[in-house]
Amino acid sequence: MKIKGFFEELFKEGSIDGVLKKYPELTFDDVKSFFEEVINRFDDEDKVELYVDGASSGNPGSAGIGVVIKSGDRVLKSLSKSIGKTTNNVAEYTALIVGLKEVLDLGIKKVSVYSDSELVVKQVNGIYRVNNERLKKLKSEIEDLKSKFDEFSITHVPREKNRFADRLAKEGCK
Repeated sequence: MKIKGFFEELFKEGSIDGVLKKYPELTFDDVKSFFEEVINRFDDEDKVELYVDGASSGNPGSAGIGVVIKSGDRVLKSLSKSIGKTTNNVAEYTALIVGLKEVLDLGIKKVSVYSDSELVVKQVNGIYRVNNERLKKLKSEIEDLKSKFDEFSITHVPREKNRFADRLAKEGCK
């Protein structure tokens, strides 16, 4: 039976038991595994990938951020923004903060973050200590944002895997 037909019958019958009576060739385990698959598919759709990048045309210099939120192959949101004159590290942290806020604004509680800033990734993951006072404040804000997610991970990726966010960050520098 096709999925659409199954759902139509389920809706019409009003219960799984009703469908099982009408289609005795289906077992309870068939129906259970079907629903587990559907539920897992929806759970995966509630998780997004967040690609972030910050750029500065000097250190400090005119800076911008790039943020890309994806679900599978679909881009849910992207943004490029100028953040004034600052350092590259502050731009990288700011991109992450803005990106996390955007994900939360979409009502999503599961995120996998990707950044080409090894420093930010290792500091957020607790591998490197943060010594700079300004970065400490930004990291503290990230910790607060992280606590609002059911699932959070951040991974370092090469710049080639972060091209879209990189381009948006550079556009923000102008």
